[in-house]
Amino acid sequence: MNWLSRLITDIYSWMLQFYPGKFKDEFAEEMSVVFRDSIVAASGNSVSSFVLVCIMELTGLPLNILTEHFHEVVRRKAEMTVANEKNTMIMDGQTGNLAFFVGVLPFILFGIASMFNAAFPYYFVVIYMIFYLLVLIGTMFGLTKGVPHWTYGYLGWSMVMAWWWAGLSINALRGSDFPIVYNQRFGLWSWLPLLLAIAIALLWSRSFRPLQKLIRNIWQHWTHLSLMMFTFVAFTQLIYDENHHPFLVVFILGSTLCVSIGAWLFLRSTTTLQRATSLIAGFVFASVVGSISYATWDWATYYGFPLTTPEPWYVAAEKAFLISPIWIAVLFWPVLIGLTRQIFDRRKTV
Repeated sequence: MNWLSRLITDIYSWMLQFYPGKFKDEFAEEMSVVFRDSIVAASGNSVSSFVLVCIMELTGLPLNILTEHFHEVVRRKAEMTVANEKNTMIMDGQTGNLAFFVGVLPFILFGIASMFNAAFPYYFVVIYMIFYLLVLIGTMFGLTKGVPHWTYGYLGWSMVMAWWWAGLSINALRGSDFPIVYNQRFGLWSWLPLLLAIAIALLWSRSFRPLQKLIRNIWQHWTHLSLMMFTFVAFTQLIYDENHHPFLVVFILGSTLCVSIGAWLFLRSTTTLQRATSLIAGFVFASVVGSISYATWDWATYYGFPLTTPEPWYVAAEKAFLISPIWIAVLFWPVLIGLTRQIFDRRKTV
């Protein structure tokens, strides 16, 4: 190899140092060897071949370097995004099946409560009162432990139970034989246990930081609020009101598995798309199970109604098609918070 070939090879090797560090460490030495061999082979053929190889390699190298730097920026940005989402979405850095199980537990417990209610309807009050108490304890624990991701599930269930119990009447709890004076709804009083649980958590923390972090996390990642909305969706899928299917417990078990797996996948996901998909999938599969249950029991005979003409399959499909976007919108409307935050951050940056 003559002095010109060595000079051009040295220049090429020097230019390789401008590649990103990871790419340079992995490929620079090999690229330098390949270029040197190409120069040696071309110089042995003809001057034109030598010049052509030099022009092709040296002129294309700057563009390749810029391209690799662009890919490196994109890769680092993606890694930072995933890392930030993991830090805020997963229990303060604590990963593991136990943390995920804690988040899924209220969905499982409500399914169990619904199964017990189906088997022992006269214990309705005790069953759901115990569940309300458990999710209140979970909410308090989450607020005092730095508001981990699963706190929003417990808070959502607590709010659903408070809303539900607001429509129950005192007479319903005491029995129909009691005077009509007791036939009044709990109303806003049903929210008192939740407010009391939050107050205890704040007193325990001796600050308003839990509430501040609760709101800040929603502002940073709107899917926290979607998880809270999913508790209401799960409630509608698991309550099976006025359904007396002979295999009702089996169907409730199937719906419980659907919403619980959806919540489990949500808690394990690291991207917004994965979390949204998990919740929608949980809702869709639970809806299918519920639809089969309601369509396969003879409700007309049970209530003593005249037999009706079976509903065509396309009518049921049309109803499902019309109602599904409504429930999906319930899960996705918090995205407006995410869009608002992006606009706010963009204006702040400018």
